[in-house]
Amino acid sequence: MKTMLRNAKGFTLIEMIIVIIIVGIGLVPLMNMFQNVGVSLGQSDFVTIATGLAQKKMDDNMQLGYSGIPEDAGGTFPAPHAAYSYTTTVTLVNANFLDDASSTSYKEIEVTVTSAGRSVKLTTVLSNHS
Repeated sequence: MKTMLRNAKGFTLIEMIIVIIIVGIGLVPLMNMFQNVGVSLGQSDFVTIATGLAQKKMDDNMQLGYSGIPEDAGGTFPAPHAAYSYTTTVTLVNANFLDDASSTSYKEIEVTVTSAGRSVKLTTVLSNHS
């Protein structure tokens, strides 16, 4: 019976503990990587939604035409994007795109969409020329 135990093939307890420690050490960085990927996906999801909402608001402003755009406006979006808010800022600019309250040729339109402390900003210039 003793000879049979000596010839038995398998791992010892020490070998198993060493393997568990090595695998455990290797899993820690892997788990951190998955956590970072999850955070990145959440950020990209926000940027995608906020950019789409800002573009929609910018398109709405552009359809109003040069004289129809309100000077400053803001609000929230309807469901399912009620957590997002927007502000629209209109600045008169001259041909060199410098702030110029006396200019009547160009308006810089800035739409900022915000949610949970993060924001996305879109800016365009609209001319009064036909």
